[in-house]
This record gives sequence, structure tokens and C-alpha cells, in this order.
Amino acid sequence: MVSPADAELIAGGSEERRRFMDVVISQYDKEYLDALIRYNKALTQRNALLKAEAEPDEELIAVWEEMMAATGEVVYKKRSEFIAEFIPTFQSFYSYISQDKEKVNLSYESHAIQGNLQEIIKGSRQRDRIMGYSLKGIHKDDLIMQLGDFPIKREGSQGQNKTYLIALKLAQFDFLKRTGSNTTPLLLLDDIFDKLDASRVEQIVKLVAGDNFGQIFITDTNREHLDKILKSIEGKYKVFGVENGNVAEQIGDMIRKFFRLNGLESPLNEYRLVQAWKDVVGPAIAGYTSNLYIKNQILYVHLTSSVLRQELMMGRDLLVKNLNNQVGAQVIVNIIFR
Repeated sequence: MVSPADAELIAGGSEERRRFMDVVISQYDKEYLDALIRYNKALTQRNALLKAEAEPDEELIAVWEEMMAATGEVVYKKRSEFIAEFIPTFQSFYSYISQDKEKVNLSYESHAIQGNLQEIIKGSRQRDRIMGYSLKGIHKDDLIMQLGDFPIKREGSQGQNKTYLIALKLAQFDFLKRTGSNTTPLLLLDDIFDKLDASRVEQIVKLVAGDNFGQIFITDTNREHLDKILKSIEGKYKVFGVENGNVAEQIGDMIRKFFRLNGLESPLNEYRLVQAWKDVVGPAIAGYTSNLYIKNQILYVHLTSSVLRQELMMGRDLLVKNLNNQVGAQVIVNIIFR
């Protein structure tokens, strides 16, 4: 899916860009996902020791640092490999859409590049103790996004930023198509053509209308604008007009049917439910939770506060109801807090 919300990849904090990598790599590499979950668990435990009033036990904090380093090296290696393979495809898409009007760069930044990760984490322990959290590790990794030799966040126009984001997401699509189980993902272009000049819109439409992108959904609030876009598409298409929500349900049914027939409905709903956690419980509570995942219709949540754990357990049934309502389907039947 490519939408205006993707602007956070450029404008937002580094967690948005790490999430971009995590979402892609986790879909085809179980070892990566396992290492990431174990790293976050060790990070949570180390941070709890750093926040405690008493001086942390030397042996205990060393154990968590060792786990952070071991799993962090796995995450770093796989992120590095992903980015090395991803960059040429991304740059190729950007070059095609912009018609070579400007050059873009994408690079991966990590503390693990600096040397032995365990020594780096341990060396920051005194400062971390003062701050109350871990300042070094792969949880601080970032993607450096540049237009030429300058940060695109600072130097890019709205059209250049949007082109950069679209190229990122199309490269993500291409990567998942090549590394997935021989399936072509569904592509949704959600109101993305605003702020783009006519030549870039034309290039994007030519690109996605090819055989490589399979079935596409395009949404736009300007019907005249959309008609101009569709004229450049070679092949069959169908237009749905939505007014006061009258046809929205039909479109929704069509999309849900597509997902159901391709075995994608349940994974999508599970992803949406996990993403809805912060909206349902609020940012304050969400800050104490991590490692959310769903298995056999049970949502597993790791909590760093025992007091908060008790409170959430008391309101578990309401949480289940509200989370399912956010998705519009019964995705989970229970929540287990750890």
C-alpha cells in the first residue's frame, strides 16, 4: 500500500524507518524475526535494570548485554544484506519516475558498524544508567535518505519527497514479490498523486500498469484527475464512484473477497489489530508494552510494569472487544500478558 501516511518514513523518527525494514524482512526470514523479538526482550530487561534505584547486578546486566549483542549482530547482518539488495531497485524506480532529473541515495546506519556490539553496549553502561535507558544498540539503527548529497527531509520539495516514498514502496513490493512464495502482492495506490507533476504521474502509471505489478487499486478524490490517469493505462479497468459511502461497501466486499481467496485476509487483519494496539490503549500504556504477536487467535503482549499488567488483565474482555472492533472482524478471543 502506498498512501500519504507514508510521509512519516521521511518526516518521522528513526523508529518509522526501522519498522519499514522489519516489516519487509520479517515476512521472508523467520530467523530475523526471532532475533528481533529476543533482542527487544533483552533490551526491555536491561532498561528495567537501568531504571531501578539500586545499582544493577553486574552479572545480570552482562547477561542481557550478551543477548543484545548476539541477537543484534544477526539483525544487523540481515538488515545490511537487505539494504544492499534493496538500494539498486529503489534507485532504478526513482530514476524512472523522475526521468533522471535528480539522484537519490539510501544508506544504513548502525552502532554495530563501529565494532564489537557487546563492547559498545557495555561501554555505554554508565551513561545509560544516568539516562535510564539504553543509548547504544540496533534499536537505534536508521536509514539515511538523501537527495544528492543532502538529507531529503531538509532539501526535497513535496514532489521529490513523494517520488522518493513511492519509489521506496514500489521497491518494497518488488522485493516481496521476488522473495515471497511466488505470489504477487496486491498494490493499493491511495490518493498519492497530489503534489506530483503530470510527467511523474504518467511515469508511475506506466510503471504499475505493466505485468510486474498484477492487480492494482487506485483511489483519488478528483474524478477529472483520475480520468486523465486512467487514459494512459493500457488494459482493462473498472471505476467505482463513492458518494456518501453508497458504493464503499461494494468495494470493501470486493477487496475482502480477493484477500480471502488468496489466503491473505487473516494475516492482514492480525497485522491491523497489532497496529491498532496503541490507538486502543493510548500512547502512555503502549510505551510499557512490546513484542506483540498473535497466535491461534490469542494476542500475546509483553509488559514492563507489573502494576499495569494487573490493571489490563482486569479489563481484558473489553480490550478484546475494542481491538476486534477496530479491525471490524473477530481476530482474537483472548489476550495473554507477560
